[in-house]
Amino acid sequence: DPYYGTEKVVIEDGVTGLCDYAFSKLSNLSSVSIPASVTEIGINAFNECRNLASVYITDLAAWCDIDFANDKANPLFYSDALYLNGELLEGEVAIPSGVSVIPMYAFGCHNITSVIIPYGVTEIGDFAFNYSKNLTYVTIPDSVVTIGVSAFSHCYNLTEVIVPNSVTTIGEDA
Repeated sequence: DPYYGTEKVVIEDGVTGLCDYAFSKLSNLSSVSIPASVTEIGINAFNECRNLASVYITDLAAWCDIDFANDKANPLFYSDALYLNGELLEGEVAIPSGVSVIPMYAFGCHNITSVIIPYGVTEIGDFAFNYSKNLTYVTIPDSVVTIGVSAFSHCYNLTEVIVPNSVTTIGEDA
């Protein structure tokens, strides 16, 4: 295994996907940088990377366009610190226009306090904001049709969510 003992992984720009189990069981992995060129991440790519503390990205819209094969394909399954261009994503987060789906585990971050979802988003994926403990406010536009399983689970400070009439499916424990 060429990555054994690695603490930081930087995926080079131009890489479009990560294969199944790419970094699985790398217990020393503490941070990963994912370029905007990545569009898909395979099954369990970050499985058992329990020490993964930081995820670095350069494009929020590209992050939302990644096809995560399962929950442990997303490095935020273990980490709650997402950095955009070197800055911790915190406070109010505005999802960029043009995004149509917020993928599973996309923003399960303790530092986010409010989220503005633009018109055009049709789906909030499973566990999308799971464990965003400090999330107090979210705007859901009337373009959203589906709110996934546990999308806002464990958002302890979220006191009110207005679900528009466009929503036809709400997953369990949303």
